[in-house]
Amino acid sequence: MISPKYGSIKDNESTDEAVQRVCAEIEGAFDHIKAQCDDRQHTSLDKLKTAFFQYLWARCDFLASVFIVKQSEWATAQFLDLAHEYKNMLADLAFKQTYLLSKYPIDEQEADLLDMTKEDGGA
Repeated sequence: MISPKYGSIKDNESTDEAVQRVCAEIEGAFDHIKAQCDDRQHTSLDKLKTAFFQYLWARCDFLASVFIVKQSEWATAQFLDLAHEYKNMLADLAFKQTYLLSKYPIDEQEADLLDMTKEDGGA
């Protein structure tokens, strides 16, 4: 078995269980981000989540492609090695989302747009 350098596999789990756990943690991070979003942003966030998982596995597959034998196992090890990076990046994304919505609340933007539309219509 390949042992990730960051110890992402707990003593009581297999490599596959560790991958499932990390994927669930990433899903949880996206749920946290979704809670910070306005409803109209959910479609874009779903696209980001899909692309994010595709990117992660493509990155790991690429890094593991150097190996002729057991490429899949090496890709899994890469995924678990990089798990801590995903958590930090998604936490930062949630923070930025909260910050941006506090600075530019959607309801205020919509009100501004309505005011601009009224002004343009009255000209």
